[in-house]
Amino acid sequence: MPKISIIIPNKNYERFLRSALDSVKHQTFTDWECIVIDDASVDKSCDIIQEYVNADNRFKLIKMPQHAGISVVRNAGLD
Repeated sequence: MPKISIIIPNKNYERFLRSALDSVKHQTFTDWECIVIDDASVDKSCDIIQEYVNADNRFKLIKMPQHAGISVVRNAGLD
């Protein structure tokens, strides 16, 4: 079975991130990558995401330099 890519758009969802990323991390299927695209958040979202990136190389972070909107963010994850 091929690697699964999980794309998670984020814009100031600090309070939900740990729960979402832990859910991905604790799946029984282990051949995945999780790409979190941050849409220029102003909360501590990127700090939380970076913790996961540092601890597990299956997590990736893409930071948008300025607010781009959900469609652009999702497309960045697909690219």
